Amino acid sequence: MGALVARTVPSVKGSVCYGLDEISKGAGARGRLTKLRKAIAALKPSYAGLAEVFDKLALSHVFRTPAVRQQMVAHLNASWFKPASRAAYFKGHPVSRIYAEGVLKALDLSLKRKGAPLPIDAWWLLDSKEVQLISHASASQVTLIIHTPRPKLPPKAKPKAPWILGKTAEAHVTRRQGRKVVTKNVKNLR
Repeated sequence: MGALVARTVPSVKGSVCYGLDEISKGAGARGRLTKLRKAIAALKPSYAGLAEVFDKLALSHVFRTPAVRQQMVAHLNASWFKPASRAAYFKGHPVSRIYAEGVLKALDLSLKRKGAPLPIDAWWLLDSKEVQLISHASASQVTLIIHTPRPKLPPKAKPKAPWILGKTAEAHVTRRQGRKVVTKNVKNLR
């Protein structure tokens, strides 16, 4: 999730999404996901400290530089998880609770089967009327959609890519453009 998303970008794989994806794969995935699940559940009912839990148990798995992660945690707290923050994107929405309980559902679906957990594929989709997390489970993966209104860009803000973190994730958007139908890679949208 990022702060400045261009108006033409419909979906993003930000830092938390990328971290969830990566900790759900490979050797030790069940232990990492179980640890994350317990840590988030322990924050009930306020879910205060959610950004710090994501940092410790997901972000640190993919972002090795502490200063970079500190910036991410500060952004998550100010814009997403602290409703009293002046920089909060979605005032009036209990974002930390919705987010935490949505991630808990995705973790439960991933950990439901015996053996290796189902990998998680998490995405942030913009332009919803409300903040909601949607989990889909199939035989091969759990898809977590973080669906939110589009944050308002500050005046003179310059959106900054990359919209998609990770080397293997890919997203395309097909839509009408004038009289044509075009498909574009989200990584290349400006």
